[in-house]
Amino acid sequence: MLITLALIALAACSPAEDEVGAVDLDSLTETGGCADVTMYAANPEGSAILWVQLSGSVLEDAYAEGVDSVVRSFVLGEDPDIEVSIDVGSNVAERACNDVMTEYVIDERWVAIEGTVAFEATLTAEEAEPWNMPADATVTLTEVLLEEQDTGAQMLIGSLTIEAGVGWLPG
Repeated sequence: MLITLALIALAACSPAEDEVGAVDLDSLTETGGCADVTMYAANPEGSAILWVQLSGSVLEDAYAEGVDSVVRSFVLGEDPDIEVSIDVGSNVAERACNDVMTEYVIDERWVAIEGTVAFEATLTAEEAEPWNMPADATVTLTEVLLEEQDTGAQMLIGSLTIEAGVGWLPG
């Protein structure tokens, strides 16, 4: 699994930039994915996680259509079929493609309000099963602006790429 990160900028709506409580995006080195389709990048401590979640049955539909790959583009804030967010707190990464969780606390929730996302997946099985529709996926975020739900602080991700296997169900 791979994460590529470039061109990160922070902007604060609060008086001082150091009060933003922004995530150190360089620390989000633990990547993965599952389902149809969830991808993530978390820090090793499990206190911050970036989520990319697609709605619908992207992989299931691709397998049913008999195609080898899927390519989709999304405009955040306009397309209801995607959600990009970052959770910060205690044990927040425990929820990453895991059906057995410990207690977690979300102190900050950053939600993407604009930017673009490119999604590509190559199907890796001959046929799908209801619990297994495997694919190797890449998601690239470009100029994604996130806003912290409680404070209104903002964070800009210039470019971020996550590669991971997806399409399997925890359990």
